[in-house]
Amino acid sequence: MRRTKEEAGKTRQRIVDAAELLFFQRGVSETTLEQIARKAGVTRGAFYWHFADKAALLRVIYESIILPQQHLADMPCDTSRDPFEVIEESTLVGLRRFAADDRQQRVYALLSRIGLVDESADEAKNLLNEAYENQRAQLIEILTHAERAGLMNPNWTPVSAENALGRMLLGLYHEWLMGGRDFDLVTEGHDSIPRLIRGFRR
Repeated sequence: MRRTKEEAGKTRQRIVDAAELLFFQRGVSETTLEQIARKAGVTRGAFYWHFADKAALLRVIYESIILPQQHLADMPCDTSRDPFEVIEESTLVGLRRFAADDRQQRVYALLSRIGLVDESADEAKNLLNEAYENQRAQLIEILTHAERAGLMNPNWTPVSAENALGRMLLGLYHEWLMGGRDFDLVTEGHDSIPRLIRGFRR
């Protein structure tokens, strides 16, 4: 029984790996289940044993990694620490991990393209938006704590500060990925992000 479960787990992972590569290369709409099965070395029946459809498979791919947005969504709202330090530390850790993880970059780029070119992926294309919303909610919660503690520059509100930081991060990731990685993401992030966050302080 153990061997059967192990074999099933390996088959499932082969399907996930094959789909991730094909989705990235061709797009979700242009990739067929037959192509995924062939790439993974399994039958279509084996595919359906593990996954109901491509959307379910894409969700598994998404849930197998931690995107930068998810990293920020999971940062603690620790009232014993300086909230701006928490945000800066979590943001820069997520940025460094992203820059060092080819698979995270591939899945992020894949999800970013779905809403533009893969209109058939109706359920799956919302995954990145979900990550952004979770990030937004957590940042606003921490920034609201900073405002209530009298730590925030009155020229900013939690919402406006989140908008500024969120857009800076989005711009950094997209420009780096889609622009051919023609600048050092970590160096640029370590220069610009702390500058912006310092401006949030009273």
